[in-house]
Amino acid sequence: MIRQHFYKSRGVLSSVATAVVAAILFLGSTGRLNSQLPTAPGPKSAQAALTELKLANAELLKKQQSTLERLEAVQKEASQLRIFASRH
Repeated sequence: MIRQHFYKSRGVLSSVATAVVAAILFLGSTGRLNSQLPTAPGPKSAQAALTELKLANAELLKKQQSTLERLEAVQKEASQLRIFASRH
């Protein structure tokens, strides 16, 4: 009986965790793809192109950091849910 309850609650937690992670990934994937970016009109100097690439990389790193922080928060919440479920 206890073993069945454990497996049942574990399945519910797995479903909740999966739904939370899916929601986070969906919210994080609303950005445009590189193939959707507009093309630049005309040639640019190498220095200007490098500067643009650095800015784009900095923005990408900021987005990745925020996504990582959100995923860590979700992981912490999922861990707390597991602890809570194991108590009941």
